[in-house]
Amino acid sequence: MFRSILLALIVPVAFAQTPGVLIPDVPAGLIRNQSARSFLDPVPVTAQVIFSAEYMSGLKPGDLITGFQFRSAWNATAAPLNPVNFRDYQITAGRTSGALREISTVFGNNLGPDRTVVRTGPLTLPALSLPGGAAADPYGPVIAFNTPYTYRGGDLIFQVNHTGVGTGEARALTASLVLDSRYGRVVANIGDGSATRGSELIDGAIEVRLRVQGAGPFFSGAGVVNAASGRGNGVSPGLITAIYGVNLGPTELALGGLTADNTRFNTAAGGTRVLFDGVAAPVIYSSQGQISVIAPYSLAGRTTTSVVVESGGVRTEPVTLPVVAALPAMFTANQSGTGQGAILNQDGSVNSAANPAAAGSIIVLFATGEGQTTPTGVDGLLATGTPLPRPVAQPTRVTVGGQEAEVLYSGAAPGLVAGLWQINARLSATVPTGAAVPIVLRVGEGVSIAGVTVAVR
Repeated sequence: MFRSILLALIVPVAFAQTPGVLIPDVPAGLIRNQSARSFLDPVPVTAQVIFSAEYMSGLKPGDLITGFQFRSAWNATAAPLNPVNFRDYQITAGRTSGALREISTVFGNNLGPDRTVVRTGPLTLPALSLPGGAAADPYGPVIAFNTPYTYRGGDLIFQVNHTGVGTGEARALTASLVLDSRYGRVVANIGDGSATRGSELIDGAIEVRLRVQGAGPFFSGAGVVNAASGRGNGVSPGLITAIYGVNLGPTELALGGLTADNTRFNTAAGGTRVLFDGVAAPVIYSSQGQISVIAPYSLAGRTTTSVVVESGGVRTEPVTLPVVAALPAMFTANQSGTGQGAILNQDGSVNSAANPAAAGSIIVLFATGEGQTTPTGVDGLLATGTPLPRPVAQPTRVTVGGQEAEVLYSGAAPGLVAGLWQINARLSATVPTGAAVPIVLRVGEGVSIAGVTVAVR
């Protein structure tokens, strides 16, 4: 019974990263140290860079472009001195609407009908992340796309819209340009605030290293979410996590199995593994577009983790995620993260509007994100021993309709995998009644998202 509960809660109802290549491929002698401030300027900017297909032998139709990096050779030393934060850094990719000679200073005229927004959200450039001078690899960190762009041939255009620097160093960062009119053009509205019109900055193409892959797996940090809430604000030790991407696993859903001694979950399913700082995580299921794993307990005490997906022996680029002590979230009946909670009534029946819990009775919640446990969590282990692991973070609190419920138990779900958290709570005798009474779960400083409900009579 309990194993079927695990699958019902977590399994969805549906559903070799190669090194970066230089685009365009140009003779090194053409590189000049010219400012391309528009793409990393401290003021709001819209800018486009257009690449000629004639000089992109590193790309072929069907390749996935997953991000890019800027060269910063103009800077004599590494930059920035302090972290630089853009409140929003949006990138749109597509083919050009016409020939390079027809490029317009009106941005909307240049993007073809296949334009795709491949990145949105804030962007942080860590201090000294753009090497300077004669650095062996003078490219900064990868600006990863949320959604990969499938190259379909033809001239390629990227449009960047950013809000300027929110905090940090208020000075322009630069990228190098290739000064040759054969290779493409850059159009930008340097600092004038216009979102529709720019001026032709220079004939030539910005020297940027695209992250390109063929048929290998791809995911971005935005695609890593709490499997219960569907929200992506980092990971915690033992968090049941869902990862969305491309070519992550087999076409057909593959369920994770148990080890030969039936004591823990395997760290591979359907030829897919997920590594957190090199540690293979227990895999609940894998599929082409979505996988679910349990973050290792070895993340406890860390602030970040480097995550790699391996599918069929081919690995993605590492993605850095923040690590938080606890990220509590309750599983819901429709797997959306909100609405009717996946809750059992005192008699073991499923809570619903048609089968509400009585005021003063006990309800059973299923959640994840409680963080490290005592005894220390063991990756993928089934909770069959004694004592059962309980959260290190304290206390566990449950409020229903704004009223405190009495928490009778908070710990591992008996017989189920480490990371699936069970809470038994007694409702107040005066709890508000209704088909959808708000319920909130807290552990330590972590609080579940709003929108989960329980039915009470």
